Amino acid sequence: MVLSPWAADPSLSGEAYCKRAAWAWLLAHVRPTDNCTIRRGQIDVTLTGLGAVWSWHHTQVKRWLQGLVESGHIEIEEGPAVRGAVHGFVRRNLRLTICNLTTIEGARHDPVRDAVRTVVRTEEPSPAPPQPPRKKGPREGALEGFDAFYAAYPRKVGRGAAERAWRAAVQKAQPDAIMAGLQRLLPGLMAQEPGYRPHPSTWLNQRRWEDQPEEDTRDRHHPARRPASGQQQLFEAALDLAEDLRARGR
Repeated sequence: MVLSPWAADPSLSGEAYCKRAAWAWLLAHVRPTDNCTIRRGQIDVTLTGLGAVWSWHHTQVKRWLQGLVESGHIEIEEGPAVRGAVHGFVRRNLRLTICNLTTIEGARHDPVRDAVRTVVRTEEPSPAPPQPPRKKGPREGALEGFDAFYAAYPRKVGRGAAERAWRAAVQKAQPDAIMAGLQRLLPGLMAQEPGYRPHPSTWLNQRRWEDQPEEDTRDRHHPARRPASGQQQLFEAALDLAEDLRARGR
């Protein structure tokens, strides 16, 4: 009786087959095509021969084959007589026929592989329950609306200081209120020289969104207001720098 390569592996010798492995062995060794003496799906065996391959007692082999017959998996008939080479006695093989071989081959499953998959599947940990959506942290939530503010503000300097100032500002007012104040005061900011407009951090730290637009109360008899002197402009620039340094030191 010829063993398949995996069955003849020395590392597996001495180990008794389980029923799934024995069934896989039968499927692997049946006749694949018809010939003049045996049909496709048949195999000639003996109880002692199967017992030697599977490491079973021949009575265990007999009981298991009878169970396969009763369940409709195989049919057993008396095979051809074989004369022993040593003592010259005559013994009879058993001819096993696998029922529904075409259906079994069409399924293309390996009983041993399926058994292993079943064991692995039962040992796999159960999937973790779905996690609720992650809530935004205070750092992320405090920056909501900042991008829109920074895009609208007419001076793009000191973004890091502006972000810190925004976090502090939204603790005192709603982002919508800050944006409404910026839109209200934007014409006045645009009228200033670009270099003398307050930094965005200064504008936020001083809560300028609460300011009201300056109205021109001059009448026709008053002289025009002179622009700020150079010293006044330098003073305002120094205030902006101080506000940025104070914001960074927080």
